[in-house]
Amino acid sequence: MASVRGVSSPAFPPRKFPSTGFEVIDPDKKVEEERLPFYEMEDFYPMHIGEVVGGHYQVVGKLGYGTSSTVWLARDLRDQKFWALKVHINTLKHNHELEVYRYLDSTPAKEYIINQQHVRRLETSFQLHGPHGSHLVFVMAPMTMSLQIFLGLRRGKPFEPLYVQQVVNQVLVGLCYLHAVDVIHADLHPGNLLIGITDDSIPSVVEERELHKPSERKRAWDLLEKEPLVGLYDEASPEQNDAHHLAALTALLGPPPSEFLQRSEKTAKFWDADSKKWPYRKWKGPVPVPSDKTLESLSSSLSGEEKSLFLDFIRCLLRWVPEERPDCTDAYFHPWLGNKHPDLEPEEDDP
Repeated sequence: MASVRGVSSPAFPPRKFPSTGFEVIDPDKKVEEERLPFYEMEDFYPMHIGEVVGGHYQVVGKLGYGTSSTVWLARDLRDQKFWALKVHINTLKHNHELEVYRYLDSTPAKEYIINQQHVRRLETSFQLHGPHGSHLVFVMAPMTMSLQIFLGLRRGKPFEPLYVQQVVNQVLVGLCYLHAVDVIHADLHPGNLLIGITDDSIPSVVEERELHKPSERKRAWDLLEKEPLVGLYDEASPEQNDAHHLAALTALLGPPPSEFLQRSEKTAKFWDADSKKWPYRKWKGPVPVPSDKTLESLSSSLSGEEKSLFLDFIRCLLRWVPEERPDCTDAYFHPWLGNKHPDLEPEEDDP
C-alpha cells in the first residue's frame, strides 16, 4: 500500500453545502446502487455531500457506484487536493483488491516507471465506521468516466480509429507492467477502463456545481464498431448466454480444435462427443450458430488496408487456444497500432 501521510488537523475549514434547494427523490423510488440485484441498504455507508470522513476528507460529490462500493469525490482539507474515495460495503470480509495494491506498491517502481503510469495506484486507505459496521475506504487519484459511459454518451456513434488505437496502446502498456510483476487482470472491459484527468480544474467544477446547483438526493470492441462481437443475447434467459457466446465465437473463429475441447468436460454440453468428424466435434448447443456473423461483416466503420490490419489484429487476439494468443508486448507492436519494434528498426550507417 502506498505510504500513509501522517494525520494532522485540517488547515482549511470545511465548506458549507446547501441543505435545501435540491430535488428530493421519492424514498420508494430505487436509484443507482439501489437498483442492483443484491443491494442491501445496511451494507452501504450512508454518505452525505459535505460530510468529512477520515479526519480531513470532505465529500463534495458522487462519482459512481458498483455492487460492492460507492465512489465519491473529496477535497483534502489539509492541502486542498482532490481525491476519489472508494467506500466498500461492510460485508466484504476479504478484500483481494487491497492485497493487489499492496503487492504493486512493493514492486521496484524504477524498473516500470513508464508502464505503471497507466495503472491506477492506491494512495492510502482507512476504516470508516458506519451505523451497521466498518467500511474500508480507498483513497485514489480521481478519474473521469469509464470508456463504457463515454461510448454511451456518443449515442451509437463509435470512436474514431485513431482514438481506439491510442486507447489500446495505453491498455497494452499497462498490461505489460502488470504481467511483468506477475499480476493478471481477469476482468478487462470498457467499464473499468477509466479516462484520466488532464485538467486539474475539473474536480473544482464538480464541487462548485454541488454548491450552487446541488444534485437530486434521497433523504436517509465495442469502442470502434456499433455491434459487439459477443454480448448479452438473451435477457429473458441469462443462463443461455454461455451458449450464445460460444456459438458466436464459433461463427467468428470457426470450430474449436480438439486441443481446446479436451481441456474441459463442459465441452460435452455444447459439442457432440460421438462425432466422427474429428478433430472437430459437431455443435449441439441449445442455440444455433449464427450463419451471418463474421468479422468482416461486423467491421463496417473501416475500409481498405486499415480494415485489413484491424481484422488481422483482432484475429491474433481471438484464438481458442490461449497459448496461441500474443502477449501484451507482441500485441503492442502489431502493425495496426503503428508502434515500431526497436529490434526491427534499421541500423544507421556509420559515418
